[in-house]
Amino acid sequence: MNTTKRTSASFSRVPQLWIGLALIALFWPLNWLLDGVRTHLLFFPLWLGYALAVDGFVWLRKGTSLLRRNWRAYAGLFVASAPFWWLFEAVNLRTQNWIYLGEDQIALWLRVVLRTLSFSTVIPAVFGTAELVSTWGWVRRLPKGPVIRPVRPVLVAFFLAGIATFLLLMVWPGIFFPFVWLSVYLMLAAVNATLGYRSLGRRTASGDWRPAVALMLGALICGFF
Repeated sequence: MNTTKRTSASFSRVPQLWIGLALIALFWPLNWLLDGVRTHLLFFPLWLGYALAVDGFVWLRKGTSLLRRNWRAYAGLFVASAPFWWLFEAVNLRTQNWIYLGEDQIALWLRVVLRTLSFSTVIPAVFGTAELVSTWGWVRRLPKGPVIRPVRPVLVAFFLAGIATFLLLMVWPGIFFPFVWLSVYLMLAAVNATLGYRSLGRRTASGDWRPAVALMLGALICGFF
């Protein structure tokens, strides 16, 4: 009985969970049932709901979450996410691996606004899902892996590998499509670590690959949704 009361109280203190679930419950069926440009209009509220709901589940499991730890930093993820994904849109001008149906029905300025809003949810959704994955028992129990330290030769190798894979992607986009994600990550990871910011390299330096696995699975899960 006491456990039930504690759980109920915990749920009642997670407003982002209920707001997120409400947004999903409303906009998921609308996205499937309506005709026309519904995805362009409904993508942002739907994925905002997903990001908030995931953050709420993380808080329930850990007693902390991205939003609860620092709401300003969490809002900053939305701001950073949009230009980050616009980078991939620029790459897609060459690769042509995805298209947006029905955009001819929307004015150019509105198209840019709606895309930017939609892109703003990518990083919060992926990071939130990755933190949720990190709470899974089998992820927490992963053994130590290879030790990769963010020393200068390694960072240089990462950066050069990122450039090489990006060039391969640009020359043969149909063959090297997976490098869309990997090439950018390698370059950004090298720059990020060189500038002294937090990076996965701080964890792989001790053989701890759990954050890397959680991030990869978080991105994969969001990709399926």
